[in-house]
Amino acid sequence: MTDIGVWTGALGPLTNWPIVPGHETVGDVVELGPDVDNFDIDDRVGGLYHGGQDGACMTCQQGLPQGCHQKVANGVSKHGGCKPIAPPSHLASQNRNHRPRSLLTCRCRGRVRLRPSLPRPQTVAEYCILHTNAAVKIPKDVKPARVAPFLCAGVTVFNSVRHQNIMPGKTVAMHGIDGLGHLAIQYARKMGYRVVAISSGDSKLKLAIELGSHEYIDASRQDPVEALVKLGGAKMIICTAPDAKTIGQYVVALQWQGKLLILALKILPMCPCFPLTSLLVAPA
Repeated sequence: MTDIGVWTGALGPLTNWPIVPGHETVGDVVELGPDVDNFDIDDRVGGLYHGGQDGACMTCQQGLPQGCHQKVANGVSKHGGCKPIAPPSHLASQNRNHRPRSLLTCRCRGRVRLRPSLPRPQTVAEYCILHTNAAVKIPKDVKPARVAPFLCAGVTVFNSVRHQNIMPGKTVAMHGIDGLGHLAIQYARKMGYRVVAISSGDSKLKLAIELGSHEYIDASRQDPVEALVKLGGAKMIICTAPDAKTIGQYVVALQWQGKLLILALKILPMCPCFPLTSLLVAPA
């Protein structure tokens, strides 16, 4: 989704054209910056969306580097690990004197340079550079193609769910079985929650059960909010593909002091609207 947003220009000023996209990079270290002491040559490492922070601003000092005022985003504000792309036509005029590069050879302090280890060289950059404070070591017996999604979608839902402090045994509903949703269902099940998956169609029923969902609500056949209320509501509802109307409806299906967790990149304006009385009345 992020790479598509880079290509289409939907991320706007966040994108530093020209750019090599890709923020789920897996590769082997081939060169170290002079200050690197926590990685070695030939280590296999991964690069996330978060590409670095200054460590000095207010949010960094609060232990929230993802909100750094000078944060770096792999594949968005700095070169990532996918195939180089030119700007879309409506942005080309702004960058006509620049061309993206597939080979990044500069040596930078506190960074490592990687050789992507995916099997298709036409789909990844030959080299990319990662900040050491935004790189993670990966076992070499794990296939890069299997671990790459965890570097963005995986860490997004895992950290978001665990930080909500929902007690095991509580009901957690998942709206959407997509790139984020299918991982969130598995995490929630392993964390000991009663998982309710919400999607449309019989095909998603089988997938939801295979992923670990206890219940499945087919939104194409019944009102998902009413169905969730009949199940007793949810202590947390996770939306990975929300819109304002859906969010407003789901609030009434939350249990007392329940949480609505929104995990989606939404380009269009989104303002959840719901009656304030829904915050005072929990599902029976």
